[in-house]
Amino acid sequence: VYYSETSENFLALIKKEGGYTLEETEVFFEKVNDPILDAENEKTGTRVYTERDNDVIVLLDQSFQYSVEKNIEASFQVPMKINQSRLINFKLGNNTVLKTEDHALWIKKGEHKQELSKIYPEDSDESLTIVFAGDLDNDGQTDLFVNDIFHYNVWINYRLFLSSYAEEGQILNEVVKLTGVG
Repeated sequence: VYYSETSENFLALIKKEGGYTLEETEVFFEKVNDPILDAENEKTGTRVYTERDNDVIVLLDQSFQYSVEKNIEASFQVPMKINQSRLINFKLGNNTVLKTEDHALWIKKGEHKQELSKIYPEDSDESLTIVFAGDLDNDGQTDLFVNDIFHYNVWINYRLFLSSYAEEGQILNEVVKLTGVG
């Protein structure tokens, strides 16, 4: 995310009755004091917000325009917190499975298997939550949006995995990450 003096249009993933949709939304930017890094009069932080903050799951750029106003189905009930005592094994279609195994979250397609994240003990400060799983990039494959809290000092660690950006040997590719610490 960058700072802009003017508002910008983004696409917001919104939960609707019967599924999800991408809707165009105006995004605003405001310079704010970062209480950890800034002196009292400094403003190096950027607040990014919309008029629909409570509805927005994730903001995407205009490259997702082809999916605007289309129904986007979740692959399973989300959000879903995953830990070492809650094992999952979801068939996603196209011979693809999302599963937990060996203290990690994996995606498997045919014989190919890719580790996406570690999973953590239930009683630890670390956690993994699948925020959304569904076809965001309109290629017929499931994409993932997770919050991977890998350290006690991290309060958000959003990671977006898209199938259309997968490189050779991958099923999904992590295309963006937003981490908040402190």
